[in-house]
Amino acid sequence: MKKLLSLFVSLVLVYGCSLPVALHEITGTETTKTYQQSEIESVYGVADNIVVYIHLPEGYSDSGTPYPAAFILDGDSLYKRGAAYNSELTEDYGKSGIVFGVGYGFSDAYANPTGNSGRWRDFTFPESLDFFTGEAVGEEKTNPDGYYKFLKEKLIPDMVAAYNIDADKIGLIGHSNGGDFAFYAFTQHNPASLADTGFANPFNYYIVVDGGQENYLQDVYEKAQKELMATKGNAFEKATHLYLIHGYLTSPSAVLLLESIAQKYIGYNYTNLTVNRFFPLRDDHGDAAYTGIRNGLMLLLGIDDYAKYADEGGVQL
Repeated sequence: MKKLLSLFVSLVLVYGCSLPVALHEITGTETTKTYQQSEIESVYGVADNIVVYIHLPEGYSDSGTPYPAAFILDGDSLYKRGAAYNSELTEDYGKSGIVFGVGYGFSDAYANPTGNSGRWRDFTFPESLDFFTGEAVGEEKTNPDGYYKFLKEKLIPDMVAAYNIDADKIGLIGHSNGGDFAFYAFTQHNPASLADTGFANPFNYYIVVDGGQENYLQDVYEKAQKELMATKGNAFEKATHLYLIHGYLTSPSAVLLLESIAQKYIGYNYTNLTVNRFFPLRDDHGDAAYTGIRNGLMLLLGIDDYAKYADEGGVQL
């Protein structure tokens, strides 16, 4: 743990911010699906329309070998980047996935109103401290459990039924507060949660990009630690990957929050679990989202060629 923190601090001191990378041409087919608020609010508490942006790679087929699938949170802002990287990786390596950007139909998910709306509601936890008041936000303005249930019970099964998806290669990619939510989803994947719900988590790749906001997930981490103590040494139901990506502007305390729980999973000898990290050398918080999507897709597609992007800088652990 100390070595990881030392490396992180060194990267902050040595490297500066990277310039945005131009989008690769998007090839293949793009479409959308909308879940109306009237359909989902009473069941899942999601008080907005959910818009799913879908990229099918060039040469996609409904038959034959199924495709890995990446579900990218904040799809209003980040889907295009995912579709472009998917097209680029198809061209460079001949490996393709299906990219789903999960959003709300806002022009910019990061700019939508705060409070009981969009990502601020669905990625925020009741115990989170309000930025302005310092008090807990409370359950009336938050809905992470309902949003997770919507993904697990509605959206993912619908997409698996509609497209040729490999059920053993479904990834969830989240950035910032979305990264917090992706890590939360990972904590729901352990055997105790599986036994409680009777429904296996649909994801087995979790890409957490610049998550670990100190005032967002401390309570979630503490609950996860209690469950871990009760289930240590057990196996995940299928091979599971946790990928932590820390941009250089992420605070060391936020990194430690994420790493402390990841280390407990490793130390408690869970089987069928792999944990990797990536430290982008020149990515600030915003740019880290792009690196996280690219590297997350590479992991999901089984492309182990991070050296291709060495000129951008990065340490893979």
